[in-house]
Amino acid sequence: MKVIHIIPAAFSYFDNMKSFVFSIIDLQNNYDIEASAITLQYGSGDVKKDRDFLRKKKTEAKTKKDLPNYDFKGVKSISEAIGEFDQFDIVHMHLPFFGAGKLILNWKKENPDIPFVVTYYYDFKALDFFSLIITAYNKYYAPKLLNIADMITCIDPGSFAKGLGFRVIKDKTKLFVLESEKFGENKHLTNSKNEVELSGKKFRNEIAEAMVSTYLMLLDSNIKSYPIGR
Repeated sequence: MKVIHIIPAAFSYFDNMKSFVFSIIDLQNNYDIEASAITLQYGSGDVKKDRDFLRKKKTEAKTKKDLPNYDFKGVKSISEAIGEFDQFDIVHMHLPFFGAGKLILNWKKENPDIPFVVTYYYDFKALDFFSLIITAYNKYYAPKLLNIADMITCIDPGSFAKGLGFRVIKDKTKLFVLESEKFGENKHLTNSKNEVELSGKKFRNEIAEAMVSTYLMLLDSNIKSYPIGR
């Protein structure tokens, strides 16, 4: 199975989330997933940062098993990357985000048969002028992307049920919680000022496995809703 992940990037605003998602993508290769990643850059500095991140992981790998397996396509333009989406079995977008919202919406409308998954992590909070722009951008595009998606997933059902993502979804049968036995022992993935630490590879591995399970359900058209917010 080939999956392309769309990951947000805008200076340092999404660094914590990006690091988490990159680690999940790397682990997905343990489940016979051929994963690739692009980042939605705001500027050229973001591209270099993400390319250097992967290069550092390769340098720090102590064994062949530790080498990251995913392909990073972030150095391409977004329009060029979107043009290659038809080469993948699943297109998986991670929100909140900044950039290319209209392009991705248009792609999905033109390619309704290619499964589109959206994972919503948290409501973006405005802390300065630029983050205010990102917040407004998400309020406009996130509802459109969530409602055009074939499947929506989240990690923290409690926080998600209180946020924008849950409120704007029209068809909640498309929603799945990515469960992890270790979730309660870890800090939630948030955009707070305090740096978030998600302890343990087991937690990430369980989330990676849960994502793969949702891919299989989507491809098999055997979707059963998982109720949250009750």
